[in-house]
Amino acid sequence: MNLGLLYALFMGIFGCSPTSSPNYASLGLVKVSGTLKLDGAPLSNVEVRFENPETSIYSYGTTNDSGRFSLMFDSRTAGIIPGRKLLRVLPKQKSESSTTDSTGASEGEQDDPDRAAPAAEQSSAGPKVPECYSRKSAYFIQITGATSSLDLDLKSDCSSVSEGK
Repeated sequence: MNLGLLYALFMGIFGCSPTSSPNYASLGLVKVSGTLKLDGAPLSNVEVRFENPETSIYSYGTTNDSGRFSLMFDSRTAGIIPGRKLLRVLPKQKSESSTTDSTGASEGEQDDPDRAAPAAEQSSAGPKVPECYSRKSAYFIQITGATSSLDLDLKSDCSSVSEGK
C-alpha cells in the first residue's frame, strides 16, 4: 500500500488537522473582570482562580497594581464557564512575576493548584495571601450569564469575602 494513501487514511479516521481549533462558542463563556482587595487595599501580583469544584477546571487572571483582573479560559480566550466556582488566590511564583492582567496556566492548560509559592511564605514576587483563600479555600462564587464584574474584598482574618458587583 502506498504510504501517502496510508497517511491520508490515518488522518481521515482520526481527524487530526493542524488547522483545527477548539469550539469555544459551545461553552457559553462569560467575560468577567473585577478587582481583588485584602482588608480594603488592592491585592496586586496574585493569581485569582475560579475553579469548578467537581472537575478542578478553572479560569484565571493576574491582578495588576490596582488589584484589577480579567478572567481567561485559556491563554488565548477570555471568559469563564458559568456555575458555582471555588475562589482561590495564589501568590505568583518569582518566575511568573508580572503586573499585567491574565497570564499563566488556564482551563485548557491545567496544572496543580498548589503550584504557586506557599501562602505562609512572603517573597518579593507578591504579597502574603492567607491560606483560607488559597489551598484551603472554602469560598464559593456563583457565576451567571449576567456576571460581568466582580469586586471582591477579602479579610485577612478569613472571616468573610465581601462581594460587590
